[in-house]
Amino acid sequence: MKGEQTMPYMEKTEETKEVQPIILTSENQKDRLKEITDRLEQGILEVFESERYKEYLRIMSKFHHYSFNNTMLIALQKPDASLIAGFGAWKNNHGRTVKKGEKGIRIIAPAPFKVKQEMERLDPKTNMPVIGADGNALTEEKEITIPAYKVVSVFDVSQTEGRELPSIGVNELTGNVSQYEDFFAALKKASPVPIALEHIEGSAHGYYHLAEKRIAIDDDMSELQTLKTAIHEIAHAKLHDIDLNAPKEEKKKRPDQRTREVEAESVAYTVCQHYGLDTSDYSFGYVAGWSSGKELTELKGSLETVRLAASELIDSIDEHFQELQKARENELSENKAEPFLQEEKQEAAYHLESGNYLYIQVSETGYDYTLYQPDFTDLDGGQLDTPEISIEKARDEILKMHELSGKESEEISVNDFEQMQEAISQERQTREKVRYYPINEAAAKRAKEMNSFSDYTLGSATLEYKSLVDQATEIAKSQKEKVDPSFHDKIDALLDTYAKRLAANMNNGFAIDARVPSVLIAGGSNFPVRKKEKQNAARDKNFSEWKEIQGLLEKIRSTGMGGISADDPDAVKKLNAKLEKLTKAQETMKAVNAYYRKHKSLDGCPELDREAIEKLKARMEIRGIQDKPYPSWALSNNNAEIRRIKTRIQSLSVNKETLYTSWDFAGGKAEINIKDNRLQLFFEEKPDSKIRDELKANGFRWSPKASAWQRQLNSNAMYAADSISSIKPLTGERVTELQRKFRMKGKKEAAHEYIYKIREDPEKEDKKESCRLEAYLVKEDGKTSCEILYSGTKECCTELLDEVHSGKLTREQVKELYAKTENTEPEKDTFRIYQLKRGEKTRELQFESYECLKESGQVLNPENYVKVYEAELTKGLSLEDIYTRFNVDHPKDFYGHSLSVSDVVVLHKDGKDSAHYVDRFGYREAPEFLKPENYLKAAEQSTEQNYNMIDGIVNNTPPAPTVDELEQKVKAGESISLTELAKAVKTENRSSDEPEEKPSIRAQLNEAQKNPAQKKHNTKTKNHELEV
Repeated sequence: MKGEQTMPYMEKTEETKEVQPIILTSENQKDRLKEITDRLEQGILEVFESERYKEYLRIMSKFHHYSFNNTMLIALQKPDASLIAGFGAWKNNHGRTVKKGEKGIRIIAPAPFKVKQEMERLDPKTNMPVIGADGNALTEEKEITIPAYKVVSVFDVSQTEGRELPSIGVNELTGNVSQYEDFFAALKKASPVPIALEHIEGSAHGYYHLAEKRIAIDDDMSELQTLKTAIHEIAHAKLHDIDLNAPKEEKKKRPDQRTREVEAESVAYTVCQHYGLDTSDYSFGYVAGWSSGKELTELKGSLETVRLAASELIDSIDEHFQELQKARENELSENKAEPFLQEEKQEAAYHLESGNYLYIQVSETGYDYTLYQPDFTDLDGGQLDTPEISIEKARDEILKMHELSGKESEEISVNDFEQMQEAISQERQTREKVRYYPINEAAAKRAKEMNSFSDYTLGSATLEYKSLVDQATEIAKSQKEKVDPSFHDKIDALLDTYAKRLAANMNNGFAIDARVPSVLIAGGSNFPVRKKEKQNAARDKNFSEWKEIQGLLEKIRSTGMGGISADDPDAVKKLNAKLEKLTKAQETMKAVNAYYRKHKSLDGCPELDREAIEKLKARMEIRGIQDKPYPSWALSNNNAEIRRIKTRIQSLSVNKETLYTSWDFAGGKAEINIKDNRLQLFFEEKPDSKIRDELKANGFRWSPKASAWQRQLNSNAMYAADSISSIKPLTGERVTELQRKFRMKGKKEAAHEYIYKIREDPEKEDKKESCRLEAYLVKEDGKTSCEILYSGTKECCTELLDEVHSGKLTREQVKELYAKTENTEPEKDTFRIYQLKRGEKTRELQFESYECLKESGQVLNPENYVKVYEAELTKGLSLEDIYTRFNVDHPKDFYGHSLSVSDVVVLHKDGKDSAHYVDRFGYREAPEFLKPENYLKAAEQSTEQNYNMIDGIVNNTPPAPTVDELEQKVKAGESISLTELAKAVKTENRSSDEPEEKPSIRAQLNEAQKNPAQKKHNTKTKNHELEV
């Protein structure tokens, strides 16, 4: 590394960028902190653009010891920053002053403060609350430190002037061999697995071997490329290593391939930037696509992963590089180089002899510090207004001030400190979410005395209650790990309800037990039998309530595991996925039954694999089924479920903004919250107990989060609102009547009353265009406008009119169909991807190279493959681009596995097909893949309507009717299909002397839209191809 005496912190560009400060409008610190946090979240989403992302990584390479939030804030305000400090730190520590008129960079700094708070007094031996004579827990006033933060301003070195700074200890790498060798050796030591140079075939620069846990780098590359590749693979080894023998659940936690590549490439770019390696060839254009659709927490998590990995790698490389450099200097006995200025620490953490922790951070006036107990609860904190001393001297002063010994203090990295703190914080948050409700110890004591000769131990009832709640907490914690985070709030709410109702039930039980003493205590003489009977009845009722409360635990266990709630924002998406599975199952059952009817056996059924066939055979034998594998009731039940799901999707897809409207009532307002799917009632003042009881009786519940009474938004909510007189609309109408009028008004505003007519044109000589389907619209001024939707035969126009009246087609869709029939377009170039079918027959062919196939005498048989994808071959799209796309950025409609060895890509270009076999390195042309092995079978498959009719006789289906035959049917008064007529006309045109033209894609789409039956058949055929 170079040791030039320059100012390395100054950005080496033609001109530095001005600070774009975050403008804060609030006056108090709390609101200012919220403003800057909101801007930070917005900035995280904005940063995922190619150049903005590179700017963020450049900043992170210079400030890798800073927290994630502050790194992001610096990147948002001054992307070219290189060294920052507060106003006083520049003046006192570096002899530099901030230039006049320069704007500060806003970051977040800790600002803890102390408060006095009433807390339960704990017994030092049992760690349980101390109970007073009245049965309640005793309290005492304690002073605690509250962690808090504030917004401060710092300045970059480019905004200052004054004394020159010497160079930093990390400078750009030069190209000399000795330096390269030392740096590569440091990389090897920093790597978690061995690194070796070897010859690698193909275009790959290197790889990380998951099974052998090693990194291989191509030995035929430049020194610069070797270093960059090594850093990239080390990032993979650190972040994405998995145990290949681990359970599937653990493997699922591994990020997807695109995320792994983004994270590894980001770490490599950050480390290369830090050491001045050339990064001009790095491109992050794909980051915007990768980040699209991801949640903010997921994006923030990936950025934090990159920051921690890059920081850890840089620290490790620095440590090993300095050791190697020092050893080399000693070995060569060279003069010591001029000491470099180490980058001044902005924060530090120490593990003290007592087990406590000390955290120090630079502030505008000096240093902020916090002392933590071993469990990371705040012990003390404050400020040290001495900016002129170093952070190590500040540590000594703080320890001296608190009478602590610093002899055995151990410095730990800020990253490790933050990770430990975060882990404890998450665990504490889980515990803090559990709220314990008070237990009446006095009532518990009386109940004990009335039913037992033994003495009551104060606090035992509370201890029993907390034990039960802790068990419920463990159940809730376990359930959270299994379900989506969107269900966590619901689980917390159920847990709180359980804790609250359990406390009430136990207190009620104590009160009941204390009413009448046991006969063993009171004796049999004058025993109040009637009172005892009432007590037992109350006990039975209370026990029933207890069992109901325990049922909440089952609710917690089932939350997020089954049903799809209407409140779920992804409800429609999940229902569509469920519908797709049910539809596919229905098609499979029908196909299996058809196969069994024809062959009287399940063997060789293409819809099922061998294991499924054996299971189905066993089930048929047990149930005594012989006519078909799937009985009629199974198909009927599945079809009923499909209809139910479709109905539910339709109801959830309705725009509720057009169904419901808000209203004002005396003393408040009713709001329609579409986002949360709630009807919310906002009162100007707290409603009295009578109104609250009325609201609860009608299903409304108080939401502290929304500060409103609310219930789920549906028609039942409106009927419930009708029953509550206190929220009656000011107009005097019923709530349901108000909603009905709102919907009717919306329909009138949205609807256009079109009148459709079919008009015959006797002057037309061409019978194919003798009629017109016209739409008339009566305007407000009484005039009528007319537009022609379709021109054709009367039968065609009649059929289209029926489609419009039934709602299957809209006016615009009819016009579009008519326009499409008038246009054609040339055949497009396409590409198709074929992958091997699953099964014993093809198992040995998986991932075999082309040469191995030839050597083993295997033939590339297209019957072993299934087409999994087809799309347009756009201009400039090469085979390598296809390989990259189907490995890194899969299209949403691609359901095959990533493109790999043994797959085949067929290009249809300029009317010709060419097959390309995906080999170990690149592609191999495979013309044999396109040669049909059985022309009769191919002809039959393209002609017959379904696979059940493939019997060796080509086209044994009834012949399609001609135009003349269809016209005879019309004259005889019979109805005909528009689809059949279109096919007959098309066939007649092809048989003319004019050269045959292949139908365009639009024409094919038009034909498919006209012919829903054929479209359904094609879908079934595609399913046959995809299921192996």
